[in-house]
Amino acid sequence: MIKYYSITNNQVIEHDISKEEMKKVYYKLTPRQFYLLHELASKTPDSSDEETLNFIDRVLSDSKLSYSSNLKIIKAFLVGEFVVDFSKRYFIHILPGDDTYLNLNSEGEPFLNDMYQWGTHKTIFTKNEIEDMKKEERFRGINFDECLEEALEDDED
Repeated sequence: MIKYYSITNNQVIEHDISKEEMKKVYYKLTPRQFYLLHELASKTPDSSDEETLNFIDRVLSDSKLSYSSNLKIIKAFLVGEFVVDFSKRYFIHILPGDDTYLNLNSEGEPFLNDMYQWGTHKTIFTKNEIEDMKKEERFRGINFDECLEEALEDDED
């Protein structure tokens, strides 16, 4: 389930918009990123820019999220609008072993590696993304229904 939010006067507000409009929103956050952004929006001090920046830095340092994830949260916070995908997410574990999870690089090229997302490598997928992959010729040898492992919120960045 995907939801659209905006930030106004330090409040995160959910809005009803069409799927077409939702696709135009650049910042798409995971639930974990959303909860952190929600905390930022509701507790950010109004007194000075320096105090606000120090607060944001402190919250993000404590979050244990990656640098790229924190940057995404800050950008969504500054722009004041974002989409959150609350759908369940999955790893695609193709073969037994630790380094046999489906990964996609930044160009969308598949390769096998571990389950950890880092940099621009993607290892966690929604059901919709998996359904789209099932239709692609390059993935025809994968029995997706037998390879899925549910990703927990802590697995995501």
